[in-house]
Amino acid sequence: MKSVIVIGSGATGLPLAVKLAEKGFAVTLLEKEKQVGGLATSFKYKDFTIDFGPHKIYTQIPEAQKFIEDALGEDLLAKPKKSKIRLMGKYFDYPVNIRQVMLGLNPLTTMSCGFSYGIATVTSKFSKNEGNTYESYLTNKFGPTVYNLIFKDFAWKVWGDPQKLSSDLAKARVSIPSLPEMLKRVVLGDGGKKEISAKTFYYPKKGNIELYEKLAEKFEDYNGELILGAKVIELKHKDDKITEVIAEVRGRPESFKADYVVSTMPLSFVASSLKPKPPVEVLNAFNNLKHRSIVLLFVIVNKDRLFDDSFIFYPEKLSDFPFHRLSEQKAFSEHTVPKDKTVLCVEMIREPTDEIFNKTDKEILDYVMPALEKTGFLKKEDVAEFFTKKMHGIYPVYDLTYKENLTKVLAYLDEFNNFMTLGRRGLFNYNNQDHCIDMALHAEKFIDKWFAGSSSLEEWRSNRKKFEEYVIID
Repeated sequence: MKSVIVIGSGATGLPLAVKLAEKGFAVTLLEKEKQVGGLATSFKYKDFTIDFGPHKIYTQIPEAQKFIEDALGEDLLAKPKKSKIRLMGKYFDYPVNIRQVMLGLNPLTTMSCGFSYGIATVTSKFSKNEGNTYESYLTNKFGPTVYNLIFKDFAWKVWGDPQKLSSDLAKARVSIPSLPEMLKRVVLGDGGKKEISAKTFYYPKKGNIELYEKLAEKFEDYNGELILGAKVIELKHKDDKITEVIAEVRGRPESFKADYVVSTMPLSFVASSLKPKPPVEVLNAFNNLKHRSIVLLFVIVNKDRLFDDSFIFYPEKLSDFPFHRLSEQKAFSEHTVPKDKTVLCVEMIREPTDEIFNKTDKEILDYVMPALEKTGFLKKEDVAEFFTKKMHGIYPVYDLTYKENLTKVLAYLDEFNNFMTLGRRGLFNYNNQDHCIDMALHAEKFIDKWFAGSSSLEEWRSNRKKFEEYVIID
């Protein structure tokens, strides 16, 4: 029987395992945590089911949408999406509605933004240099005034110095319409042809973990072997093949072998697991792929809701607002939070060495409380309970050398004929869970061809190139 090991049961690994098992492959799924879902999972706290940060489902990929619908059935809720952004003390719709912002800001700021954008648009028509950094790319597209107002401080908050970030990040995270489209939105208030924001999103009734629990049930129905608490510690290889996977299960090393191996582990984990080790120059490339970490502060309040929005973004200076986004779990499903209570998620992305990771929960609450009160949604006396979750290796940093390092890493891993690295962390790809599912669907087709002897490395590299073109729809 055709056998495959899949490492990681997150938004890529578990869908891939399901599709392969459905085809009759003997699939072993190794997950180091005690539950499925990876970064996209949820956790229980008393009577609450809470995501590790909000995980809406929205996709423009029909195959991914169908996969999700088939898994969840009637438990897939459709929710109207309402998001805001705070600029200069006022709240505006997000993604930014240029017409609304122009009418809402003071006339001088509006004129300055309009002039800045107009000059940038005209200038870009005559320049072939669109900019290779996050800052230069967005400044060339919008002009310095708009860039400084909306994008600059947010970049510092979430990803770091925008002068040291690749323009690839802006292309993935900022959907920029053409000038005619922009004018249509400004003059008519029209959304334009290009969809850059979801008006409706989807969400599992019992929390995002429900999607992955249902997929796990389906996987086992197809006779797949799911092993939780299995931490991969070695990927043994010889010549051009991965010959054995060693995982620590219940405190003891266990050996797993298969015809084909797929890893959705972070690339740093792959590097440390390979035996023999990669060459020094390849190891350096692995190590030079950097990530940002996150602190999630959860605040429980004895109120039904704090605001009507799904998310609220805070791009203003870190010294004014130490968080970049607020959300309420109840905005996604009222079935995950007790009646007459709500839980606020406060997101703070930082360097992994930031001092915030040494703070206690109380110290973190005290640190953000003045800014939370400034939002107008919460007072200190409203706080009933609070706790934090601290997570590392979450956000890939698209610095100016990331592509060079990633190319070197993938070229090395491509030398293994029966191995694939995949997923958000396995491909250092800034994406959403629908993109992860799309990766899984492409991978399943490729692996099927591999067993039939009709696949090619160039075909898979072409697929990977398409993965780089994912654009996140807010």
